[in-house]
Amino acid sequence: QDDVRVRITPLVQLVPESIATGKRTPNLGDALQKIARDMRACWGTRPLLVDLWRVDRRLLIGGRSHPLAYLARHAAANSVPIVPVTGLDRNPAYQAAVREVAADHGQGSCLRLFRGDLASPSLRSETEQLLGQIHAGPGQVDLIVDLERHDADYPGFDSLRSLVPDILNWRSFAVASGAFPPDLT
Repeated sequence: QDDVRVRITPLVQLVPESIATGKRTPNLGDALQKIARDMRACWGTRPLLVDLWRVDRRLLIGGRSHPLAYLARHAAANSVPIVPVTGLDRNPAYQAAVREVAADHGQGSCLRLFRGDLASPSLRSETEQLLGQIHAGPGQVDLIVDLERHDADYPGFDSLRSLVPDILNWRSFAVASGAFPPDLT
């Protein structure tokens, strides 16, 4: 098990249900602190790619701290290095949090492109603009092309190579997708 952990870096995507408050976690800050402790308990001290794009963009801890920055601070306190994940559609506050986490924790960042992003004729300029917002060059950023589902329209590597700007300049490059059988019998 530990041998496998050395070779992979999981992408953790928090969803609203994962930070829901209730009896065990009375507020958002407590929920994120628990997630940071759980990351340590489940993954140890290896880096994790963390994406909060499905979490309500208006949430702040104490009225001022972005949940991504808050989680990264508590993960670091638990010796869990966080690589913040961003995308082309994130708001300026999210991009600022990615920039802050990358600068404060020295793990770089990750750009997650979706299938729709690859179809944009302005992908190169959008990517360059995003890198400017987070103050990073491609060599400091992991790139994930998330195709979300595996289907007949799944592009091959040659296709991706022509669609993704400067594919060889990124710190790392990965393609992600998922599939689920139509029935489990």
